[in-house]
Order: sequence, then structure tokens, then C-alpha cells
Amino acid sequence: MSNLRLFGTQISLKKSENQGTICSTRIGRFSCGQPPKTRLEPLLIKYLKIWLLSPSTLPLPSFKQIRNGQSQCNKKDVRQAAKRRERNKYYGKTTRNAIRDLKEIKGKKEAGEKLNLVASMIDKLAKKGVIHKNKAANLKSKLTKKVNAVK
Repeated sequence: MSNLRLFGTQISLKKSENQGTICSTRIGRFSCGQPPKTRLEPLLIKYLKIWLLSPSTLPLPSFKQIRNGQSQCNKKDVRQAAKRRERNKYYGKTTRNAIRDLKEIKGKKEAGEKLNLVASMIDKLAKKGVIHKNKAANLKSKLTKKVNAVK
């Protein structure tokens, strides 16, 4: 009888001496006298074929590399999310600084020119999903009112 833990489920396998096949299994609390017929069957068969054909002294294969959060795809997703987060922080901060500078401008002509640049920056943030489109519209509206109020 060999025990194995796969995705948090205890699996016990009994290897037949003469045939070299699995003759009974126990998955969790459920026991049956047949080979496993679960949703994990393809994975079990893939990793246990080598074990079945090898001498019985070999241990069962380790499934640690399959655990959630440790695959290459997940690691890449974490790296990409970190890059996006840094980029979004940079563009968001740059836009906030431009808005602050626009609010400090006293001349109407200068403010009008700067408003077009800032509105474009805000639209790009909304397009990329850094800020919500309604927030972008509200920001542009407030800035336009402020520029129109400048004498």
C-alpha cells in the first residue's frame, strides 16, 4: 500500500504483486476496489505509469511542482502585474502633477494650451484602465470650468 497526497486529497494505492497494476484505491474517505475513476485520473495515470513499470522500491512521484501559484505561468503573471502596476503609478503621478501645474497657471492663453495636453493625458489613463472613464470625464469637466474662470 502506498500513500500519496495530491492537491490536498489523500490517495492510497495498492499495487498488485503479480500484474504490476493498481488493484485498489482509496481517495479521501471513499474506497473502491477498482482503479481510480475520478477527475484526477489522467494526471494520476500520467505520473503513475513510470511508477507501475518500475521496481517497487521507487517512491511515488512528487507532485509539489504542480501546486497552485508555483507554475511558470503564475510567476510570469506576477512579474507582468508588477510591471503594469509600476507603469500605471508613473503615468498616474505624472498626470496628477500636470493637473496641479494647470491649476496654478494664471494666464488664460497658457491655461487653454495646457488644458488640451492634460485632457489628453487623462483620456489615455481612462483608455488604459488606470482610472475609470467617469472619473476622467469629471476631472476634465472640473479643469475646464477652472480654466474658463481664469481671467
